[in-house]
Amino acid sequence: MAAALRDPSKVSKLLVVDMPPVSLGLSNNFSTYIAAMKEIEDADPQKQSEADKILAKYESNVGIRTFLLTNLKRNDNGKLRFRVPYTILGNALTAVGNFDAGPSAYEKPTLFVAGGKSPYYPPFLKHAEAIRKIFPKSQLEVVQGAGHWVHAEQPEQVLQLVSRFVNES
Repeated sequence: MAAALRDPSKVSKLLVVDMPPVSLGLSNNFSTYIAAMKEIEDADPQKQSEADKILAKYESNVGIRTFLLTNLKRNDNGKLRFRVPYTILGNALTAVGNFDAGPSAYEKPTLFVAGGKSPYYPPFLKHAEAIRKIFPKSQLEVVQGAGHWVHAEQPEQVLQLVSRFVNES
């Protein structure tokens, strides 16, 4: 969103998944995931399935676990490590929830996709007028039954929404 607002000439369309353009605190799940990532690295798993067993103590949804584990890769020493270190993610958590639109608006097509069960869905409704001022050509699609990890929980539905949006003229 920030890139589109700063230099609209470089962004022909904008797609945002489950993050409204307002400053919000992040849900507690994020700090839980950071703790899980630390436990995984401390355990030094040999296989991704071992990491998944650890993550399952923190997250029951297999789709979300699969998505989170896409960041787990073997390093040069052959150890499974997160590409984006959990320490960096943990330190950035407070800033991630901040949003500053500045004085400009993005006047091109914008699609917001929200999970119907996500804690970030109500702010889309509460701040609809302010969002419309910043993104006047925006639309909101709600994926019922999905939480924050919309693309991991309802991948087919999200793919349909994204494909339709991208292919519209």
